[in-house]
Amino acid sequence: MRGVDKIIKENFASVLICIHGRALRVMLSKIINNDLSKMDKYVHSNTECMYWNMIREIYNY
Repeated sequence: MRGVDKIIKENFASVLICIHGRALRVMLSKIINNDLSKMDKYVHSNTECMYWNMIREIYNY
């Protein structure tokens, strides 16, 4: 997750992440230190585009 670590470290104002929906669930679980068994609670479709500032707002990260 080096790319995500760089985004967190650089503290960019906005970042667009385009990723397969299932991979997004894994990524979100890792970002907020949630167990992967709980990743099914995140809604997704086949391909997701999410702005990083939205991730912060939604998940208080």
